[in-house]
Amino acid sequence: MKKSLFYLFMLICSVSLFTACSDDDDEGNGSGNQLTSQVIGGYKGTLNIYLAAGNEEMHIGVDIPKNITIAEASKTSVNMELKDFSFMNMDLGTISLQNCELTKDGDNYKFAGKQKLTVQKYSLVADIDAEGIISGNVVTVNLDIAAKLSDLTQNVRVVYSGTKLTGSESSEAKITNFIFDSDVVTEQPVIDEEKGIITFTVRGNATVDQLKLIPEITVSNKATVTPASGVEQNFGQEVKYTVMAENGNTRVYKVIVKHIINKFDFESWEEQKGEGDVSLGFYSPVGGYWDTSNTGVYLIKAMLGETYPELVDTPFAVEKVTDAHLGTGAAKVSTIDSKGAYGMIPKITAGTLFLGYFNTEYAMTSALMCTRFGLVWNEKPLKVTGFYKYLPGDVYYRCDDPEGAKDIVVEDKSMKDACMISAVLYEISDESEGQYLDGTNIYTSSDRVVALAQFSTDEKVDDYAPFTLTLDYVKEYNSAKKYRFAVIASSSANGDKFSGAPGSALYLDDIEIINE
Repeated sequence: MKKSLFYLFMLICSVSLFTACSDDDDEGNGSGNQLTSQVIGGYKGTLNIYLAAGNEEMHIGVDIPKNITIAEASKTSVNMELKDFSFMNMDLGTISLQNCELTKDGDNYKFAGKQKLTVQKYSLVADIDAEGIISGNVVTVNLDIAAKLSDLTQNVRVVYSGTKLTGSESSEAKITNFIFDSDVVTEQPVIDEEKGIITFTVRGNATVDQLKLIPEITVSNKATVTPASGVEQNFGQEVKYTVMAENGNTRVYKVIVKHIINKFDFESWEEQKGEGDVSLGFYSPVGGYWDTSNTGVYLIKAMLGETYPELVDTPFAVEKVTDAHLGTGAAKVSTIDSKGAYGMIPKITAGTLFLGYFNTEYAMTSALMCTRFGLVWNEKPLKVTGFYKYLPGDVYYRCDDPEGAKDIVVEDKSMKDACMISAVLYEISDESEGQYLDGTNIYTSSDRVVALAQFSTDEKVDDYAPFTLTLDYVKEYNSAKKYRFAVIASSSANGDKFSGAPGSALYLDDIEIINE
């Protein structure tokens, strides 16, 4: 695989993916076809995405609910539109095919077109072949995309199948009521319709197991919701509900729990999945509080796996291990040699485990911005304690231009790798995405950082040893204000500068946050 699918779609869709299917929209081209109500209208169906991998295909987007619209362009041509195309939780815009020649084949209608798309900004050229067939009230559309970026080529196949709507179906897709019958819930869910967020509060001593709750959900008339009402979900991790209206319109709601557990033993981990429930090949701690840099490693493997086959078998940067302080589970955070390419893919990728989440929407802007640090915190944190081991790697590589050439490093024999564990409390005005601090500013936003503590060592520590982070308050804590609190652990202290030693490994276990 020479380029990740999300990257190619990001480039293509960001510049209006398809601009034309055919240059010929002359109504008098001799075909004699007349568009009928059988063809024009909206269709409700599903989308599947296939990525060419050698002589095989990877089915990476499975039965994604989508609507398309087929409209009249002329008496012999149609336009097709698929709105809100997304992949890897990234909104990539609208696919719009214009002036596609329409022909009649027995009882069926067919439309087809070709398009050559050039995007000078990214040195991208894409050859697009589109074919569609309408049989009765069912449409099937195939899009074959051969995208070339510099000397890299990637073939993608997109298949859509849908059924024609009558036009009388309801378009409303809302969750109108969301409640729990549980003693652990202290405040019933509040639905923010504008933001698509459902928030509820649980007892301060609620355990992860107690966050496995069964909601009763009411939705708009003739709409459906997935996961279904009455089905248990683990709200200790991120849960999203998709409501589909009768006409195929969808709305996604994210559920947020206003409660933070303060002890983490890293005993339980869960497999991470992408679009269409496809496995991403790595695991994260159960609970939804901690995230890792593994998603970034996954994307690097996808982009460079064919050029560097050894990357495919390289362990992810953060893993569960049985070498624990107590129990049978701990977190191992490692620095890996990610080979580097194109100035944007680093040679050195430091493993990071942090409170917060990894947002792939920022992958093309800045890898460091993907790390959305911190959880909403309603108490005053004083200390973070835990146990660690550290094994620094043998050869340290220094990146001198982390902004423009992440892939270029030099061996620095004067440097020795060091781990870093940090705790940061910072102010927010609200709980929106724009209020996160990230890898570019978590230590430099002096106007927002309220308290900070850091621990670092370059010494080899073979057996688990305790560590304590005592927060130093540079601003007065005010319980009337809103805050996020982040704990960040990296196997290379200069990982944010894409410098470090491959093989450096930080082990963490039994972390506790002590509040006032």
